[in-house]
Amino acid sequence: MAKKEIIYLSKSAYARSIGVSEKAVRKAIDEGKIKKGWDAEKQKVIKHLADKEYGHLHEVAKPRPGISQDKLAAKIESEKKGVIRTIKPDKSVLKKTDVQSPNKSESSEENEQLKTVDFEEDTTLVYAEIIRRKALIELALEKKKLEEAEDILVRKEDVEKVLFSYGNQLKKSLLSVPARVIDDMLSAANKIESLNILTEALVECLEVYANIDSLRLNK
Repeated sequence: MAKKEIIYLSKSAYARSIGVSEKAVRKAIDEGKIKKGWDAEKQKVIKHLADKEYGHLHEVAKPRPGISQDKLAAKIESEKKGVIRTIKPDKSVLKKTDVQSPNKSESSEENEQLKTVDFEEDTTLVYAEIIRRKALIELALEKKKLEEAEDILVRKEDVEKVLFSYGNQLKKSLLSVPARVIDDMLSAANKIESLNILTEALVECLEVYANIDSLRLNK
């Protein structure tokens, strides 16, 4: 018995042979639906093996005895749209069936099918990405609100107001030191004692403002 000839096809050529998009074939290879039928070294599809693993799912229906060409066309169209319809011999059904125009070439119809599949897949991906990004933005906003509520995140203008108030009160306190200690300095026994009085007053003032958490500042 003669050895069966092995036919190698590109992804696009194999996709055309079974009536699906090239993207669908790539996806089938990535997901392992086409495993033995993919030659990774040659980057080619082994047709007879790929047909057994994946291609048989997309075989084009052939007319059988008792089923007219019109009924067959209606069945194929229903399967493409993912809708299961019961084929009845009723004439009203036949009138609604989209029959292929005899003037329309097979390649033209195949290209339209591939475009439709690619458009539907791309639209689904874009919609899913929009939903994902929207969820991330909402999560970031909720986190920001929570941090503000817990005083973890402080607005720039609030920080500037607090720092200005702190500096202003510290300045006033330091300027009031000489008036509070001048009498004690004048009555001091010597210069050293006078300086010690002034230094002690300044240190006391600075220690008060070193503990900023205990201060009540006007924002």
